[in-house]
Formats: sequence, C-alpha cells, structure tokens
Amino acid sequence: MPDDLGDVDAILCCGGDQSARNDVSDPVMESQCAFLALAHEAGVPILGLCLGAQVLARALGGTVGSLDGGPECGFTEISLNSVGREDPLFKGIPWKTPSVQLA
Repeated sequence: MPDDLGDVDAILCCGGDQSARNDVSDPVMESQCAFLALAHEAGVPILGLCLGAQVLARALGGTVGSLDGGPECGFTEISLNSVGREDPLFKGIPWKTPSVQLA
C-alpha cells in the first residue's frame, strides 16, 4: 500500500480468502483498515467488493461477523435510491435490476 495518498485518485478494495471479522486479529487486515480509514477521511473515493466491502465497513467502525443461517447465493433485485441514481458508478443501470448475491 502507498505510504501516503498523494498519487491516489480512488481505491478499489477487492475480495480474497482472508477474514475481516472483528474477532480475527491480522496485522495485514489492520493496516488495510487503517489505510482505508485515512483515505475516507481525506475524501478519496473507495469501492469495496466482497471482502473489500467488509474491510471498508470495519475500517469505518462497522462490525463484521459470521453469517447466521449459512450462505445466500442467487439473484436478488437491487433498487437504487435517489443517491444511487445520481452516482456515476450506477450510470445507465435501471433503477430496479437483478443482481448476483453471494454471501
């Protein structure tokens, strides 16, 4: 990870086989959380996918734990709210659309 945010325009935090659960102590995960928290405070756009979303949640003070009831896989309908409809990331996506769900 960069030592500073000087050349960072945005961050894409992707998946992996690590754990972001709050009950797991991992120095690499802790450094990622610290970096994402710093980037968030500096206003750097961050997109977290899968594990990356869990790391981002933890970095911003959320709690990450195990899913009760086992994994959920399949399609679910996503409905964009007014903020989502204006976000450049979702430009061109219908307000209601099916999406793959893996948890």
